[in-house]
Amino acid sequence: SNDYTIYYEAVPRNALEKILWMESDRMGFFINTVTQPGLEREIDVICNEKRQTEINNAYGQVDGIMSKAFFPKGHPYSWTVIGEMDDIKSATMEDVKEFYSNYYVPSNATLCIAGDFDPAETKAMIEKYFGEIPGHPVEKPKQWDVTLDSTKVLYYEDQFAQMPAIEMAIPSVSSGHEDEAALDVLASLFAGSKNTPLYKTIVEANLAPEASFYDYCRESAGTLEMRTVAYPGIDLDQLVMAYDKAKLMFEQDGVDPDMLETVKAEYEVSTYNQLSSILNKAMLLARNKEFYGKADYVIDEIEAIKNVTAEDVMRVYEKYVKNANYVAVCAVPEGQAELAVEGCALAETFVEDINDQTNKSEVGALADDNDYEHTPSKIDRTITPAYMPNTPQTTLPNIWEGKLANGIGVMGITNSEIPMANINITIKGGMLLEPADKIGLASVNAYMMNEGTALRTASEIEQAISKLGASVNVSANSRFTTISIRSLVKNLDQVMTIVYEMISQPRFDQSAFDRAIMTQNASIDQTFSSTSGLAFTALNDLYTYQTVYTKRATKTTLANITLDDVKNYFTNLTAGNAYITVAGDVDKDNFIKVCEALNAWGGDAVAIPEVTLGENAAPGKYFIDFPGAMQSYIIVASGGMKANDPMKVKQNVLNEKLGAGSNGMLFNVLRLQRGYTYGAYSSFGSTNEFGYFQAQSSVQGSVTKESVDLFTEILGGYGESFTPEMLQETKDALLRANAFAFETNSSLLNMLNTIYRYNMPKDYVIQDEQTINATTIEDIKALAAQELNPDKFVYIVVGDAASQFKNVSGAQMYQLQP
Repeated sequence: SNDYTIYYEAVPRNALEKILWMESDRMGFFINTVTQPGLEREIDVICNEKRQTEINNAYGQVDGIMSKAFFPKGHPYSWTVIGEMDDIKSATMEDVKEFYSNYYVPSNATLCIAGDFDPAETKAMIEKYFGEIPGHPVEKPKQWDVTLDSTKVLYYEDQFAQMPAIEMAIPSVSSGHEDEAALDVLASLFAGSKNTPLYKTIVEANLAPEASFYDYCRESAGTLEMRTVAYPGIDLDQLVMAYDKAKLMFEQDGVDPDMLETVKAEYEVSTYNQLSSILNKAMLLARNKEFYGKADYVIDEIEAIKNVTAEDVMRVYEKYVKNANYVAVCAVPEGQAELAVEGCALAETFVEDINDQTNKSEVGALADDNDYEHTPSKIDRTITPAYMPNTPQTTLPNIWEGKLANGIGVMGITNSEIPMANINITIKGGMLLEPADKIGLASVNAYMMNEGTALRTASEIEQAISKLGASVNVSANSRFTTISIRSLVKNLDQVMTIVYEMISQPRFDQSAFDRAIMTQNASIDQTFSSTSGLAFTALNDLYTYQTVYTKRATKTTLANITLDDVKNYFTNLTAGNAYITVAGDVDKDNFIKVCEALNAWGGDAVAIPEVTLGENAAPGKYFIDFPGAMQSYIIVASGGMKANDPMKVKQNVLNEKLGAGSNGMLFNVLRLQRGYTYGAYSSFGSTNEFGYFQAQSSVQGSVTKESVDLFTEILGGYGESFTPEMLQETKDALLRANAFAFETNSSLLNMLNTIYRYNMPKDYVIQDEQTINATTIEDIKALAAQELNPDKFVYIVVGDAASQFKNVSGAQMYQLQP
């Protein structure tokens, strides 16, 4: 970030010494291993990261423009974290070593360990590995608040954007300031829910699908920012007027006491969720100790929020927002400059010609001959510590089952780590119940179920839920409509009463329906504004066997849907098709009791159509034109096993060293050896009816052909390159990871959903471990020959056809319909 670099790992307890050895090496002993070829390779990688995250993305240059315009020259926030392309390319060994020497020292860092460990033993290991690292005083960044003498508005034409967008920023306070808590509350009251002024003036006015306003406090300065992507064709002057109108509403209405209490409850729940995993605990404790001098500063933050009064909120509004000058950046689709705010100035943007793209480094693996001067150490740091003897074992939590009085089945896990519960009410049907000419109906229905009931408006329902320390959201996919609930356990009975109200008496008014259709259309526009969005849409079209998973809403099918269609679809959501999964601080008997309101939900099971498999697209290379793309997105697809195949976990064994993470062969070759991408990965996925393999990467546009060829070479030869040593390392890694894979309510709920939705045995995790242990090298080679056969691959390439299509041998053009 602007303020810190964080290195973090979540590992089994027996790997603690390895991690301490590795991180101490990174802090005090590794700099001499950095070579000129290594630096040049990393420069290529970071250039591709900048293309992927900024240059090749819709609205990707907004933050860079804002940073330069808002902060004075020389301010540490006057550039983005990744920096400018010219600066990245000109980095020298001296630059790197100077930065490392200045900042990678114990006096400028905090080490935090959270989890199951022996404190005395761990302190001794920390002293062993970190104790000899020399330190020196590091000057802390100075506070440098910003004052704007006038409002400044800039714009640029974004070749990737489908819809206009605006970001506005006004000066705020640095982190830890006495006004930070009040400003956080103000931001939530101004735009954090459906009952806030900005939501009413922008979303309910059909100017944009959503609007955000938040307090962004950093170490040296802070900003209050509004961000909105408007609907197509909306003049951004209307957004500025809507912002001004929202301020007037806020001034006139003041602070509603119930809303204030709701925001405080939401903050409490947010804090619990931050503390739900060991990794999050460690990161929060480390951040607080480094920046505030107190590892438990989160307690101070909670108290500060609790103590905010209505008068505090209005005071900071008057001081920081009411008459504040701002900087605004408008991003408008290419050729639609008239949508920018009137009188704005043209911003300077970075433009790259794909034909001028070059790599700074030479192709190939970097030599690692250990021929460098080792940083002196009291211990031999070339020896990797062994695993500690306290090897964790996978222990599955107890799964209980029950049934509501109306027959709805329930499956749960009691987890008392935090006083929260995560719940899914899964209703069979989803897109399977849509007419062929009304694809998108399930999603529109789900959207409208979030938009109030016959008894309460959308904002009233949302406020009632939030005040109870809960959130409820209805969504739909190919096979299910799902009601996702997260709540403080103490209020579960009241939350479930509201959920029943949403299920039994949806509001279904015309204005919400119109917004639902507009939002769905905007989502399609957003998907078609990125190379990755187009690539995965094409994968859906070409490689899901012409089933319900192939179906996707288009602007044509959405235009066919009426409000009566939604009301008719809703009748399919019956108790007879529902099942409940829950993980949290509640046992079976208490959960059945708090769900009493749901017993009034009725309806027999609705017949769900069977999924029949058709044909996938023929193997080959499909090229989708994305004019001007600086990067190409590549997906390689092949077959796999169904979700409930007991041998499916062998696919994970096959994939672990191929593309599961940064230690995979794809990442190693495409990023580390070639510098073509910021990352390259692969995975196996599955449904009840079929499985699939996919490998993907966003690569530098000028090496599209070379990257496609590398995918073919790596995937096609992977089985033969797989060794017994790789198999054992993979088994160890997968089995160790299982030991802490089910620590949070979310992960436990996902396990329960897997059991229910894919008809898996309750101990499938243990059975998978047994299968992993029994997997042989012959199994992996046979599986690779079956699933990683280039003759069966479907390649999807999204990029600039004018410069790249002719280079991709055998490719055919493919056209997607929005």
